[in-house]
Amino acid sequence: MKNMAYAERVSLGEMEKRLPPQFVRCHKSYIINIVYVDSIVGSLIYMADGTRIVAGRKYLADVRKELLAFAQK
Repeated sequence: MKNMAYAERVSLGEMEKRLPPQFVRCHKSYIINIVYVDSIVGSLIYMADGTRIVAGRKYLADVRKELLAFAQK
């Protein structure tokens, strides 16, 4: 399933419900895989591939909580 792409018209909220728990909403326009989060500095999320994503204020606390829970597994 790695590196496969799918096209489907659903809302991001609906997609978030369908994805496994390691996928979390970090912005109104983005869902990330918590497995690939390298660090969080302020509201910036640094991904393992070097990508920087600005987390929305509404989602940042949840992203931090999920990252901590994942790290403790």
